[in-house]
Amino acid sequence: MRRSTSGTRYRISPFVWMNALRAWTTTEGMARRRWRPVMAAVGATALLTAGLGNESMIDGGDEAGPAVRPFLEALTTAPAWATAQLPAGVGPAVAAKLATLLLVVAGLVGLARGVRTRRAGWLAGWGALAVAAAVAQLVYVAVTNYLLDGALDRRSGGAAAAAIDAMNEGAVFGLYAGWLVGLVVAVTVDVKAPSPPVPVATWPPRPSAGTTRPNPAWQASQPLAKR
Repeated sequence: MRRSTSGTRYRISPFVWMNALRAWTTTEGMARRRWRPVMAAVGATALLTAGLGNESMIDGGDEAGPAVRPFLEALTTAPAWATAQLPAGVGPAVAAKLATLLLVVAGLVGLARGVRTRRAGWLAGWGALAVAAAVAQLVYVAVTNYLLDGALDRRSGGAAAAAIDAMNEGAVFGLYAGWLVGLVVAVTVDVKAPSPPVPVATWPPRPSAGTTRPNPAWQASQPLAKR
């Protein structure tokens, strides 16, 4: 119940509140659908990192046979976060690597969230993890070299060779495991239906099926219609 400037009371119809609530929920739903692939990709990346980068998975890759060891090492080296398996004092570098991985995945999937097909969403999520893992490994090497007072610079090839090796490890990890992130993005992406074709007007009108074409002599005697 509200009062107008003239002092007359008037009642707001409940349909006004219902329409306002429906518009708000529709807007919120559209926003959630647009950002749903991003949240799903970040969640899938976090689960992959937590599952493949722990100490037991790293030990399993080291103890595996020569036939499967390269594959397991490719899956566990880039997402490794168990500090017991890493050099001492690189905890901040691991945190920076994981944060970079999640942020880059979110950014790349966010840029591609307007794709029109699920196949494009699958490829976008797959490529996002490969690029993000390579960038995260580069950040890890840079922060590690800073924390260890330039220890990587004194190795054979220097920090540049270590950075290239780390980026290769990240790219291979994304190549092997990125299809899972792409699958999650493909499932959650809001696929847009193609717009129907616009009908094109023709003159003279084309006869429909089952009709007889007009006599050309009669048609020539008729005045031309204005376009």
